[in-house]
Amino acid sequence: DLERFYEVDINKGVLVDSVEKGSPAAKTGVRTQDILLAINDKPINVRFPEDLAPARKAIADLPIGTQVKMTLKRGKDIVQIMTHTVRLESEVGEEKELKAWGMSVRDVTRTYAADRQLDDDTGVYVTSLSPGYPAAKADLQEGDVIYAVNGQPIQDLDTFGETYDKLVAAKTTPILLEIQRGRGRQSAVMKINGAQ
Repeated sequence: DLERFYEVDINKGVLVDSVEKGSPAAKTGVRTQDILLAINDKPINVRFPEDLAPARKAIADLPIGTQVKMTLKRGKDIVQIMTHTVRLESEVGEEKELKAWGMSVRDVTRTYAADRQLDDDTGVYVTSLSPGYPAAKADLQEGDVIYAVNGQPIQDLDTFGETYDKLVAAKTTPILLEIQRGRGRQSAVMKINGAQ
């Protein structure tokens, strides 16, 4: 039925059922309902469920960071899109404990951002809080996404860790956090005990 609807020859292509928000495919214009006909001019065919594993392997075997030409059928048109490969992320990002602030945070992954309907996959999100510590006293909540610390944008766990280490070493207080809770953005102020 799909072959007739999309006017695709039997045993040609694979239907793009979903496109992960923020992925290279999404950024270069791949859409759901596109029919992927070829990768780097090599035809790709999925007619039965057992054909899906070899198709996924063909994609997974592409070297990370390389340019990829995708040939797609979009409606009645044939479209070619250049994209690139990236390392597959796990659904949950790495976690880091911030003892001085009394909380743990994780990287915001593309999957987490899509599930929570976030605008992008920047920042870190709070996974746990220790009662009586600065983060809990600042009324942070598990699931809050931290986008900036003292006006400095937070891209990922690495930049957050570097910022945290500098602020702890300098005994900086108070600390202003820009967070997202649900669909709204707000600020939180942490006062660090014993800081000058």
